[in-house]
Amino acid sequence: MNEPKSEEIEIQRLMLDDERDPFVIRFYFNNKSSLYGFIANGETGFTQYGLDIIAAGVSALIINTIHSLQHLTKDEIETGFVNTTTLFEITDKPYILMG
Repeated sequence: MNEPKSEEIEIQRLMLDDERDPFVIRFYFNNKSSLYGFIANGETGFTQYGLDIIAAGVSALIINTIHSLQHLTKDEIETGFVNTTTLFEITDKPYILMG
């Protein structure tokens, strides 16, 4: 078995010391308890950027959800992606937010 290189170990230590926004998904429901949107935000912090298989899996599920709803429903959908944040909202129906 290959032993990790000292540089890789140091990168992992630095990552653990960094302050990170934890990964959170907030789901939004209307007054009829119907899901109409979500915001996914944060970082998994599993490993360094570009090698994080947890983040890759979460991203694949989020993108698949958005594409499925775009292709399998007639709902108007708004999406946005900025850095570590994804916004998804069904916009063609009037919804009243629960307070």
